[in-house]
Amino acid sequence: MVPALPPRQISTASSTVPADLSSQTAVIGSVPKKGPIMTKSFFPDAHVTVLLNKINQLQASSITALVEAVYQELREHKIKKIAIETKIKEVGEKRKDTKIWQLW
Repeated sequence: MVPALPPRQISTASSTVPADLSSQTAVIGSVPKKGPIMTKSFFPDAHVTVLLNKINQLQASSITALVEAVYQELREHKIKKIAIETKIKEVGEKRKDTKIWQLW
């Protein structure tokens, strides 16, 4: 058998324990709709021109150098390096004869 609570704890216990648990399950069961999923490698179309200009301008043989240059240019837009690298591989290729990154 469990003893009753003292009077000083009854008022605090009732305010911390919800009276109706069924109302909580209704809140937990409803899931808000999520917006479109943004992957880590999402590169905004608005900044593609900056990326293309850097590829043409630098003519780098290293993808790391290209990623760093574009990242420094777009730092205030908070674009991740993985997104930049993915987009470079999407729009460009490393030529075997000249060994530099160029646009398709």
